[in-house]
Amino acid sequence: PCVEVKAYISQKMKNAFSELDKTNPDLYIYYAKTLLYLPNKVSKSKEYVYKTMPLFLKYYPEKQQEIEHILLD
Repeated sequence: PCVEVKAYISQKMKNAFSELDKTNPDLYIYYAKTLLYLPNKVSKSKEYVYKTMPLFLKYYPEKQQEIEHILLD
């Protein structure tokens, strides 16, 4: 069950970062915080999050202040 849960969460995160126009903006921010704030996460994942942020803000400009706070932390 643990492997299935990890796979499910991983798929949800991939969808949130790849389908930005269809994702829930709060869910995107939650996943971004999770990946960026955890010290043991792979830097490749963090780079991917950083690369998706400009496009995310294109779809959800009202979330710019939240993204700025994440980047400043």
